[in-house]
Amino acid sequence: MQTTEAQSVDAESEARIREVIGRWEPARKDCLVLGMTPDASLRRYFRVRWDSGRPASALAMVFLSLAVPEAVGKHAVNSYDSYVQLTHFLSRHGVSVPTLYFESEAPPILILEDLGDVMLADVLLGRAGQANPEDRLARLYSRACEIIVEIQRIPSESGFFPFERGFTEEIYVNEMSETLDFLLRPLDASPDRYRVFEEASALIADELGSFPKILAHRDFHSWNLMVDPSEQVRVIDFQDALLATGSYDLVSLLNDRDADSALGDRLYVQLVQGFYTAAGSRADFYAEYDRALLQRDLKVAGRFAKLSTVRGLTTYAAWIPGTLRRIGRTLERITASGGQHALYGSLLELLCDHFPEVKAGALNPLRFDAPKASE
Repeated sequence: MQTTEAQSVDAESEARIREVIGRWEPARKDCLVLGMTPDASLRRYFRVRWDSGRPASALAMVFLSLAVPEAVGKHAVNSYDSYVQLTHFLSRHGVSVPTLYFESEAPPILILEDLGDVMLADVLLGRAGQANPEDRLARLYSRACEIIVEIQRIPSESGFFPFERGFTEEIYVNEMSETLDFLLRPLDASPDRYRVFEEASALIADELGSFPKILAHRDFHSWNLMVDPSEQVRVIDFQDALLATGSYDLVSLLNDRDADSALGDRLYVQLVQGFYTAAGSRADFYAEYDRALLQRDLKVAGRFAKLSTVRGLTTYAAWIPGTLRRIGRTLERITASGGQHALYGSLLELLCDHFPEVKAGALNPLRFDAPKASE
């Protein structure tokens, strides 16, 4: 959710929000409604302010569509019901989500706690000034990692939809195919080379499918984490929660767009290793992390290219080089670990031949060393 304020609000939206506010607390109907720059295509956000009383402000989340998220299982829950049910569920289990003040099904509008304007991404990119910015960054990201572990430790509830849906090998492969379609094929690579990518994608998906699945936010990154006025990390946009690998949310947090470069190698490794310990020091954690990271980057590199070339959203192109460098680093780490399937080496060779950024990443290795028992 982007929280930059705009001053114009269409009359219909303002009237609907005021009507919902009046049903929540009639005395609050007289309010100021401010538009906010939307970052979620199926929802719009408005800030509502009052001259007196508490809270002094709130957010109105207006659902433009109740479309069910991308199919990931048999339980199809529309976006409104999913958000409401998961808000109550996560809050009950101590996860720091916004307080839900009021629910309106018709029109579909929620009145939520106003968490302020500072995203964790603002801290990462130096847009939220404060003394000791490096210490603050490390503290907030460490807390975000702790929240992932807290979500993973929530007991499974039979029949509750997040525990009844999850990723499949088919979904993993379909996601990665966007890099083949929008980055590789336009370069006229030979069909034989395509087969290397397709076979490697199937291998990645198969290996990811072999790891245990636990509850994940699914979109846990620095643009979906708010830093409230009391410096607490708060979680938003959790309506797509599902079962995924234990490293899925961590991969998203530390690698979305160019987050890994902004964090720097030292803090990045520190956060990964800290999570490894906090999550139980599983023997297969680093293998899982690298495959989850590789799958995600082979998805988003193609998606960024698609958004840039097909939809004309050229700002996404700026994140392609960093994603490709990270792919090179990850593939180098996998192939250097020994005993791995030869397809990973073939995929690295293919991508290095076509993308200098992949080669640059492979030539700049990064290692994760599990902390020793005595540490």
